[in-house]
Amino acid sequence: MPVRPLVRRLAVAAVAAAALVVPASHAVAQSITYTFSGALPFPGGAQPFAVQFQGDASNVLDLSSFIGIPGVSAFATQATTANVTVPPVGTFPFDALLGPGSQYFVGAANGLTTVGLPFSSGVGFLGVGTGGFGIALFLPTATPYDLTTSYTSTGLAFALAGPLSQSFDLSQIVPLQNTTFTAEVAPAVTATPEPASLALMATGLIGVAGIVRRRRAIAG
Repeated sequence: MPVRPLVRRLAVAAVAAAALVVPASHAVAQSITYTFSGALPFPGGAQPFAVQFQGDASNVLDLSSFIGIPGVSAFATQATTANVTVPPVGTFPFDALLGPGSQYFVGAANGLTTVGLPFSSGVGFLGVGTGGFGIALFLPTATPYDLTTSYTSTGLAFALAGPLSQSFDLSQIVPLQNTTFTAEVAPAVTATPEPASLALMATGLIGVAGIVRRRRAIAG
C-alpha cells in the first residue's frame, strides 16, 4: 500500500478512536505518562518543547482489525490530560492551542515495512481541535510498542498541523531532529486499610466463623 493511503488510514483510525475509547470498567486503571520532547526549528534558532499526555495503560485499543492491513498492528488510547511545555512560556494545557474540549490520542503502529516504509514501528500523537484543526507528530522507532509498558526511543520525528481531512497535505510535514518519546507507567498503588476497616473485616470473619461452627454443630 502506498504511504499516503496508509497515513490517511492511520489518522482516520485515530480519529475513530474518539468514539471507541471509553473508560475501562472491567480493569484497574494503570496510569501511564507519554512524553514527546525535542526542538522546533525557527529562523532564530531551535526552540525546545515537550508535550505530555496522561493515559491509562489498561484502556488501550487494538486497532489492527480496523486498519485492515495484513502484518500491520496499531494501537491507540485517549489521553485524559495533555500539556505543552515551552521554556520561555512555561507549561500550559494543549487546549490553549486547539481550543477547549479538544481530544488527544497517542498511537503506535508496527509492521510498517510490509507497506514499503523504511522503518518497522513508530509512535505518535494526534490532537483533534473542536474546529477541525489538528496537530500530529510521528516518531519512527526501532522496536515494536503497544502503549502499555514503559518505553523510550529517540530519532527523527515528523510533525504536521492543519485541517483534518481525508487528503492531508504531506508536503507540509516538518522534520524534528532528536525527538524523544518516553512512556512511564506509574507504580501500582496498593490501598492500605484503615484500622476501622480492619476491625470491620475482623468482625465479619468472626461472624462467618461462628456461622460455620454452628452449622457443623447442627450437622453433628
